[in-house]
Amino acid sequence: MERLFAFEDYFVCLCRSDHPLLRRGQSLSLDDLLDFSHVVVSSTGDPRAAFDAVLERQGRSRNIAATIMNFTMVPELLLRSDLIGVFTHRTSTYLTERYTLSIAPVPIEVAPNANHLIWHRRYSNDPAHRWLRDELRREWERSGAKRAKITF
Repeated sequence: MERLFAFEDYFVCLCRSDHPLLRRGQSLSLDDLLDFSHVVVSSTGDPRAAFDAVLERQGRSRNIAATIMNFTMVPELLLRSDLIGVFTHRTSTYLTERYTLSIAPVPIEVAPNANHLIWHRRYSNDPAHRWLRDELRREWERSGAKRAKITF
């Protein structure tokens, strides 16, 4: 297997723009975040996500009200309830550009997620595959996706 580092991403909280959580402003605490039920996206159906491991290391857990297989229903679930989600900044930004959702910082220190493009060695010299990898790399560099810091 071959691998190419793509970008780092960070966890943020995603909720509807008039969510009560946002009224807590910059003083948002972990307790505030855990006061609300969460929606988790898991392609395997596992109700635990990477953020749950972070919470567990701090002796904490969250109430997961819904586990869904993909992001298709996330906007509707968040827009029509007091549910919140902890997702990557890139995913959350994509959703806030299309729906009346807002991003809030996660109020605990969480290491960034490294994202990689992975492919089988037999495709390393394939012209079409090489072209696709090069296009993806250019897009990541153009978008600034490799930056380690995000600003709220």
